[in-house]
Amino acid sequence: MKLKKQIVLYLVVCALGWNCLGCGIGNHEAAQKNESQEHEWKLWERNEEMVSSQKAISGDNYYVIGKSWRQMPTTIPAVYAVEVDYQLPTRSLGTKVEGGYVPQTKMDEFHFSVYSLETGEKIKEIDLKENLQEKHPYLQVQSSNFFAVSYRGKPCIGFILAEYPQTFEDGLEDTRQYAYLDVETGELHLEELADRIRHSPMERKTAVFNEGNYDFLEINGVENATVSAIRSWKGCLVISMPITSLPEKNQQLYEMFPELAQVLREAKLQGWENEDIIPYVDIYLVDDPTEEEIIRLLIPDEQEINFEGMKISKIRSIDGQEHEIGSFEEYQQYLKPYEVMDESELYPIFRSGE
Repeated sequence: MKLKKQIVLYLVVCALGWNCLGCGIGNHEAAQKNESQEHEWKLWERNEEMVSSQKAISGDNYYVIGKSWRQMPTTIPAVYAVEVDYQLPTRSLGTKVEGGYVPQTKMDEFHFSVYSLETGEKIKEIDLKENLQEKHPYLQVQSSNFFAVSYRGKPCIGFILAEYPQTFEDGLEDTRQYAYLDVETGELHLEELADRIRHSPMERKTAVFNEGNYDFLEINGVENATVSAIRSWKGCLVISMPITSLPEKNQQLYEMFPELAQVLREAKLQGWENEDIIPYVDIYLVDDPTEEEIIRLLIPDEQEINFEGMKISKIRSIDGQEHEIGSFEEYQQYLKPYEVMDESELYPIFRSGE
């Protein structure tokens, strides 16, 4: 539980800080009233490192292992894993009195390393710094949130760019736009920022695993794990956990991924105690699994699924009341409806051989 809280806190801090790359987050000196201020340059770094990957013996499910939970690559289901490596000196212009901070971001290094999930081999290196300097020198990276996209049927990594502000006043204008990097060709496509808030249908299915005070995974003895829908991808979700939290005996899981059993054995022999350096595994299920199929991959073969103490919270329930839950069907019965993306808006998985 300690590691899960640590990860959630880390992601919240990243989201807040990177939403404007340092707007007001950090140890800034108090700004003087009615006076613009140029803050010191701070270095933002990211260094993802994939240890290994494997596709399922049958089908397109797959997993990737990263050096730690801070270094997990982004994947494009179910074809590529992409490591992001950057160094971005960043500072803020403006003061709280003026209405907030405006980020200025330089680019020392920015590389994407593309790996095949089929073979685990690196197949391409893309230098984003070179690309931007050549074609879009007026743009800066605006967010550390990288996501998988099928852009015009091509496998891409998406992120947000914005115009580099010379002054605080320049930065008050919203110039953000989506950037889609084709990982096969290295071509960069720019689009206007659009609403991406609507939910994926898979988010209803994963809701029971993200019930706040009532942790269904912990009730079933699964520690430090999360289950999340991959927004915009049809029938796809990811299970994230330290490899030491994998069940030792799970026939279905290790028949699907034979090499994962050996990875777990080696991890146990290492006797890792430092949570920050335990390799992490992301297991991607891409064929619209049921809630039972998900939890069955995470608990020992002989263990029964346990709902004792499980409830749906007031904020999630259809009538605003807390309810005890005894089955997955009962949870869905009480889960309030919300708007989801239409099937036609979802990206199809890139299947093997296609």
